[in-house]
Amino acid sequence: MFLEAPMRKISLVTALIMICSPLLAQQAGGMQQAPAAQQSAPGQPGQPGSPGQPGSPDQPGNPGQPSANNYVDQAFAHAILQDDENQEQLSQLAQQKSSSADIKKLGQDMIQVHNSLDKQLAPVAKQFGIKDPPKPSKKDKHELAQLQSLSGPDFDSAYLQAIAKDQQHTLKEMNDEAKSSPNPSLQKAAAGDESTLNQNYEVLKRVAAAHNVTLGEKK
Repeated sequence: MFLEAPMRKISLVTALIMICSPLLAQQAGGMQQAPAAQQSAPGQPGQPGSPGQPGSPDQPGNPGQPSANNYVDQAFAHAILQDDENQEQLSQLAQQKSSSADIKKLGQDMIQVHNSLDKQLAPVAKQFGIKDPPKPSKKDKHELAQLQSLSGPDFDSAYLQAIAKDQQHTLKEMNDEAKSSPNPSLQKAAAGDESTLNQNYEVLKRVAAAHNVTLGEKK
Protein backbone atom coordinates (compact mmCIF):
# COMPACT_ATOMS: atom_id res chain seq x y z
CA MET A 1 0.00 0.00 0.00
CA PHE A 2 2.79 2.42 0.87
CA LEU A 3 4.59 1.78 -2.42
CA GLU A 4 1.52 2.24 -4.60
CA ALA A 5 1.29 6.06 -4.26
CA PRO A 6 4.88 6.80 -5.30
CA MET A 7 4.56 4.43 -8.23
CA ARG A 8 1.46 6.30 -9.39
CA LYS A 9 3.31 9.59 -9.24
CA ILE A 10 6.14 8.17 -11.32
CA SER A 11 3.71 6.77 -13.85
CA LEU A 12 1.93 10.11 -14.19
CA VAL A 13 5.21 11.96 -14.75
CA THR A 14 6.28 9.38 -17.32
CA ALA A 15 2.98 9.72 -19.11
CA LEU A 16 3.23 13.47 -19.21
CA ILE A 17 6.74 13.27 -20.66
CA MET A 18 5.61 10.83 -23.33
CA ILE A 19 2.70 13.07 -24.30
CA CYS A 20 4.59 16.36 -24.29
CA SER A 21 7.83 15.24 -25.95
CA PRO A 22 6.45 14.97 -29.52
CA LEU A 23 4.77 18.36 -29.16
CA LEU A 24 7.99 20.02 -27.96
CA ALA A 25 9.98 18.39 -30.73
CA GLN A 26 7.50 19.62 -33.32
CA GLN A 27 7.68 23.20 -32.01
CA ALA A 28 11.48 23.14 -31.97
CA GLY A 29 11.60 21.89 -35.54
CA GLY A 30 9.30 24.69 -36.66
CA MET A 31 11.48 27.29 -34.99
CA GLN A 32 14.60 26.01 -36.78
CA GLN A 33 12.90 26.07 -40.18
CA ALA A 34 11.51 29.61 -39.84
CA PRO A 35 14.81 31.53 -40.38
CA ALA A 36 15.69 29.32 -43.32
CA ALA A 37 12.35 30.07 -44.93
CA GLN A 38 12.96 33.79 -44.56
CA GLN A 39 16.26 33.61 -46.48
CA SER A 40 15.98 34.26 -50.18
CA ALA A 41 17.25 31.60 -52.47
CA PRO A 42 20.51 32.34 -54.32
CA GLY A 43 19.84 34.25 -57.49
CA GLN A 44 16.86 36.22 -56.21
CA PRO A 45 16.98 39.93 -57.03
CA GLY A 46 18.49 42.15 -54.35
CA GLN A 47 20.60 39.43 -52.78
CA PRO A 48 24.42 39.51 -52.70
CA GLY A 49 25.75 37.09 -55.23
CA SER A 50 22.77 37.40 -57.55
CA PRO A 51 23.38 38.49 -61.17
CA GLY A 52 23.58 42.21 -61.68
CA GLN A 53 24.21 43.02 -58.04
CA PRO A 54 27.43 44.39 -56.50
CA GLY A 55 29.68 41.62 -55.37
CA SER A 56 28.32 39.10 -57.86
CA PRO A 57 30.79 37.20 -60.07
CA ASP A 58 29.52 38.87 -63.24
CA GLN A 59 30.01 42.37 -61.76
CA PRO A 60 33.71 42.57 -60.81
CA GLY A 61 33.69 46.36 -60.96
CA ASN A 62 32.67 49.31 -63.06
CA PRO A 63 34.83 49.62 -66.17
CA GLY A 64 36.73 52.89 -66.33
CA GLN A 65 36.53 53.49 -62.58
CA PRO A 66 39.64 55.49 -61.49
CA SER A 67 42.02 53.51 -59.32
CA ALA A 68 43.91 54.77 -56.27
CA ASN A 69 47.09 54.93 -58.39
CA ASN A 70 45.35 57.18 -60.93
CA TYR A 71 44.36 59.60 -58.21
CA VAL A 72 47.94 59.73 -56.92
CA ASP A 73 49.33 60.38 -60.42
CA GLN A 74 46.66 63.01 -61.06
CA ALA A 75 47.55 64.79 -57.81
CA PHE A 76 51.23 64.67 -58.77
CA ALA A 77 50.63 66.16 -62.22
CA HIS A 78 48.45 68.91 -60.76
CA ALA A 79 51.01 69.75 -58.05
CA ILE A 80 53.95 69.92 -60.49
CA LEU A 81 52.09 72.14 -62.95
CA GLN A 82 51.05 74.41 -60.08
CA ASP A 83 54.65 74.59 -58.82
CA ASP A 84 55.88 75.38 -62.33
CA GLU A 85 53.36 78.20 -62.68
CA ASN A 86 54.36 79.67 -59.33
CA GLN A 87 58.10 79.56 -60.08
CA GLU A 88 57.52 81.17 -63.47
CA GLN A 89 55.63 84.05 -61.84
CA LEU A 90 58.33 84.52 -59.21
CA SER A 91 61.00 84.52 -61.93
CA GLN A 92 59.09 87.04 -64.04
CA LEU A 93 59.06 89.28 -60.99
CA ALA A 94 62.81 88.76 -60.58
CA GLN A 95 63.39 90.01 -64.11
CA GLN A 96 61.35 93.13 -63.32
CA LYS A 97 62.58 94.00 -59.82
CA SER A 98 66.11 92.66 -59.42
CA SER A 99 69.04 94.96 -60.07
CA SER A 100 71.49 92.05 -60.35
CA ALA A 101 72.31 90.76 -63.82
CA ASP A 102 72.93 87.18 -62.67
CA ILE A 103 69.59 87.00 -60.87
CA LYS A 104 67.80 88.40 -63.90
CA LYS A 105 69.53 85.72 -65.99
CA LEU A 106 68.58 83.05 -63.45
CA GLY A 107 64.96 84.19 -63.60
CA GLN A 108 65.02 83.95 -67.41
CA ASP A 109 66.51 80.45 -67.24
CA MET A 110 63.94 79.36 -64.65
CA ILE A 111 61.08 80.46 -66.89
CA GLN A 112 62.51 78.55 -69.86
CA VAL A 113 63.12 75.41 -67.80
CA HIS A 114 59.63 75.33 -66.31
CA ASN A 115 57.99 76.13 -69.64
CA SER A 116 59.84 73.15 -71.09
CA LEU A 117 58.76 70.92 -68.19
CA ASP A 118 55.16 71.98 -68.67
CA LYS A 119 55.26 71.00 -72.35
CA GLN A 120 56.71 67.60 -71.53
CA LEU A 121 54.14 66.94 -68.81
CA ALA A 122 51.13 68.35 -70.70
CA PRO A 123 50.28 65.19 -72.75
CA VAL A 124 50.28 63.05 -69.61
CA ALA A 125 48.36 65.68 -67.63
CA LYS A 126 45.63 65.67 -70.29
CA GLN A 127 45.05 61.99 -69.56
CA PHE A 128 43.90 63.10 -66.11
CA GLY A 129 41.73 65.94 -67.41
CA ILE A 130 44.25 68.70 -66.60
CA LYS A 131 44.26 71.02 -69.62
CA ASP A 132 45.04 74.46 -68.20
CA PRO A 133 47.68 75.53 -65.67
CA PRO A 134 46.21 75.14 -62.17
CA LYS A 135 45.38 78.34 -60.32
CA PRO A 136 47.95 79.44 -57.71
CA SER A 137 47.39 78.29 -54.16
CA LYS A 138 46.89 80.71 -51.26
CA LYS A 139 50.47 80.04 -50.20
CA ASP A 140 51.76 80.90 -53.67
CA LYS A 141 49.75 84.14 -53.77
CA HIS A 142 51.07 85.13 -50.35
CA GLU A 143 54.65 84.38 -51.39
CA LEU A 144 54.33 86.46 -54.56
CA ALA A 145 52.79 89.37 -52.64
CA GLN A 146 55.65 89.34 -50.15
CA LEU A 147 58.25 89.51 -52.92
CA GLN A 148 56.39 92.34 -54.66
CA SER A 149 56.76 94.42 -51.51
CA LEU A 150 60.57 94.08 -51.46
CA SER A 151 63.35 95.67 -53.49
CA GLY A 152 67.14 95.67 -53.88
CA PRO A 153 69.21 93.08 -52.00
CA ASP A 154 66.20 92.19 -49.82
CA PHE A 155 64.28 91.15 -52.90
CA ASP A 156 67.22 89.21 -54.34
CA SER A 157 67.69 87.27 -51.11
CA ALA A 158 63.99 86.53 -50.70
CA TYR A 159 63.65 85.44 -54.33
CA LEU A 160 66.60 83.04 -54.16
CA GLN A 161 65.33 81.48 -50.93
CA ALA A 162 61.77 81.18 -52.22
CA ILE A 163 62.76 79.66 -55.54
CA ALA A 164 65.17 77.23 -53.83
CA LYS A 165 62.44 76.05 -51.46
CA ASP A 166 60.02 75.51 -54.35
CA GLN A 167 62.69 73.71 -56.37
CA GLN A 168 63.45 71.39 -53.46
CA HIS A 169 59.77 70.52 -53.11
CA THR A 170 59.42 69.87 -56.84
CA LEU A 171 62.54 67.70 -56.91
CA LYS A 172 61.23 65.57 -54.06
CA GLU A 173 57.91 65.10 -55.86
CA MET A 174 59.74 64.17 -59.06
CA ASN A 175 61.97 61.67 -57.28
CA ASP A 176 59.03 59.97 -55.54
CA GLU A 177 56.99 59.76 -58.73
CA ALA A 178 59.89 58.43 -60.81
CA LYS A 179 60.34 55.60 -58.30
CA SER A 180 56.75 54.68 -57.52
CA SER A 181 54.40 55.65 -60.37
CA PRO A 182 52.74 52.70 -62.17
CA ASN A 183 52.24 54.95 -65.21
CA PRO A 184 55.25 54.40 -67.55
CA SER A 185 54.78 57.72 -69.36
CA LEU A 186 54.57 59.69 -66.14
CA GLN A 187 57.45 57.78 -64.59
CA LYS A 188 59.66 58.53 -67.59
CA ALA A 189 58.68 62.22 -67.63
CA ALA A 190 59.35 62.56 -63.90
CA ALA A 191 62.80 60.94 -64.19
CA GLY A 192 63.81 63.21 -67.09
CA ASP A 193 62.47 66.34 -65.45
CA GLU A 194 64.22 65.52 -62.19
CA SER A 195 67.56 65.39 -64.00
CA THR A 196 66.92 68.78 -65.64
CA LEU A 197 65.86 70.37 -62.35
CA ASN A 198 68.92 69.02 -60.53
CA GLN A 199 71.18 70.75 -63.05
CA ASN A 200 69.17 73.95 -62.70
CA TYR A 201 69.40 73.75 -58.92
CA GLU A 202 73.21 73.66 -59.10
CA VAL A 203 73.14 76.95 -61.03
CA LEU A 204 70.79 78.38 -58.39
CA LYS A 205 73.22 77.41 -55.62
CA ARG A 206 76.12 79.18 -57.36
CA VAL A 207 74.13 82.39 -57.78
CA ALA A 208 73.02 82.23 -54.14
CA ALA A 209 76.63 81.75 -52.99
CA ALA A 210 77.70 84.77 -55.03
CA HIS A 211 75.11 86.86 -53.12
CA ASN A 212 75.95 85.31 -49.73
CA VAL A 213 72.42 83.88 -49.49
CA THR A 214 72.00 80.71 -47.45
CA LEU A 215 69.57 78.22 -48.93
CA GLY A 216 67.69 75.59 -46.94
CA GLU A 217 69.12 72.09 -47.03
CA LYS A 218 68.01 70.04 -49.98
CA LYS A 219 66.04 67.00 -48.76
